[in-house]
Amino acid sequence: MLFQKKKKKKNSIVKLVLIDLLDKNVDIYRNSTTNFFEETTSESLGRYVILSYTYKLNGSRSKKEKA
Repeated sequence: MLFQKKKKKKNSIVKLVLIDLLDKNVDIYRNSTTNFFEETTSESLGRYVILSYTYKLNGSRSKKEKA
């Protein structure tokens, strides 16, 4: 994750994620146990950007506002 911004009311979040920033197109998966080690490489989708916005409908109220 590259960037995350929360608003003052803490009920919304904006995220910016860059995938495969160097454009290598390679995914690496590594799995190891005490007796076994496995490394798998495969081609990825390539370079892309994800921008997401999350808004909580219930919000987050402070204790003073609830009383």
